[in-house]
Amino acid sequence: YLLVEMERFQEGINDYKKTLTYVEDSAQTCGIWRLIVEAGLQSENYPVLVEAYDVLIDCDENAKEIYYYSRAYYRMKSGDYEQAILDFRTSMNNTENPSIRIAAQNYLALSQFEAGLPADAMTSVETALKMNAINPMSYYVRSVIVSRMEGPEAGCGDLKRSLIYGLAGEEMESAKELLSSVCGEEWED
Repeated sequence: YLLVEMERFQEGINDYKKTLTYVEDSAQTCGIWRLIVEAGLQSENYPVLVEAYDVLIDCDENAKEIYYYSRAYYRMKSGDYEQAILDFRTSMNNTENPSIRIAAQNYLALSQFEAGLPADAMTSVETALKMNAINPMSYYVRSVIVSRMEGPEAGCGDLKRSLIYGLAGEEMESAKELLSSVCGEEWED
């Protein structure tokens, strides 16, 4: 714990994993894996996050939907698109939460595109838009896919829509930069 607090993340993760060899109680094991997730998130260690969520899926029946989604997301971030596709689908099948379903559908589209399945990617993002026609992430994802398939300017309309509908986080920063550099428009907050 102290190593993680000192931002010596890998050393902290290694110590947590050593601790797991001495633990026989499943509740303690799950607790340690949750600490590993915290360290993995702080250090953006995607393979460790995939490993941790792999274990956590069996730790809490009520959190399976978010654990599948999280494992899929970090598999995508790690470049393991085929497995991410499977996990995003599992996540969508295991949740009634519309927000998780739409988010999983959007990231499924990105994973499919990166896996060389552009037609499936477009189908997935269109499905997400049918689920919620004003979801900003869906427009952002569609702009990424369209611009990579048809040229950078082809995604400008969707890029602007994503910002109008309230895109946030790192995608918002990316969208603003692309809107300026590719589309020749400045975004005013």
